[in-house]
Amino acid sequence: MKKITSALLLMGLFGITAVSCKKDNVEKVDSEEDIRSTKMTYKIDGAAKTSTHLFAVKDEGDIAIYGSIDDDETMVIAIEDFHGTGDYEVENDHVTIGYINGNTPTNSFWATEGVIKVTASTNNEVKGTFSGRLTNAGETVKEITEGKFEAKIVEGQD
Repeated sequence: MKKITSALLLMGLFGITAVSCKKDNVEKVDSEEDIRSTKMTYKIDGAAKTSTHLFAVKDEGDIAIYGSIDDDETMVIAIEDFHGTGDYEVENDHVTIGYINGNTPTNSFWATEGVIKVTASTNNEVKGTFSGRLTNAGETVKEITEGKFEAKIVEGQD
């Protein structure tokens, strides 16, 4: 799981840069305007956040959803063995929610518990909600509440 999650995370972080700079090689999204029409909102420790760049990558049965606010602040949702709509619990070790706010381990928070509820899924888009309790390497806890996403699929094989 860690190998797949790490690979998806790296692919997504590189993808955020590519999507924000150009629209070449976008397979499932018609235009950059489609990407702008997507959204991710959530509260972290009660503070409202809205991602300005958002997309999803579906590949070989897995899906990862990336939402960034700027170069340093990113929310990552990853589901291994994705099967469409339904509830995915973090505790089963095939689901990850991560919040990265900076480039140090103490600024990377990963869910120890939480749920992702996928309410709609097509070849082009995925929608749902999420929440969770995240911790960093220093054992600091952050609560993610009221998370919602509507992400376009921008690349992948599925």
